[in-house]
Amino acid sequence: MKVLFFAGEKSVIGERLQKAMESVVNREQIEIMHNVGGLSERLCRPVHDLAAAVLVPGTLEEFSDILTIGDLLTSLRIILVLPERDEEASSNALDLYPRFTTYADQNSDEVVAVLEKILNRQVN
Repeated sequence: MKVLFFAGEKSVIGERLQKAMESVVNREQIEIMHNVGGLSERLCRPVHDLAAAVLVPGTLEEFSDILTIGDLLTSLRIILVLPERDEEASSNALDLYPRFTTYADQNSDEVVAVLEKILNRQVN
């Protein structure tokens, strides 16, 4: 199963998180997007081959753009990394029904652990 990885262009942890994810997912199994338009286009195609989506918006504005395409994300297991600690964004994040939410200033090990657990459940 593939993992959809969205890292906004201004994401401070996108590259680091991608490398960490490669410890549990083969590079070839990660579909990488860097803008919401590309993410939206990908989600308009069948998503049955995607085990999860890891979303790392670089700004709150980019996160708001992701919220506008939330309906396209409903069938995916989402791991969300918010760009900053903002009460409104944290509240709005619940609209995406993420399996796990964290912040860009946190350690990426938790994201990788949750992703690994999601992937293991897909296999079993």
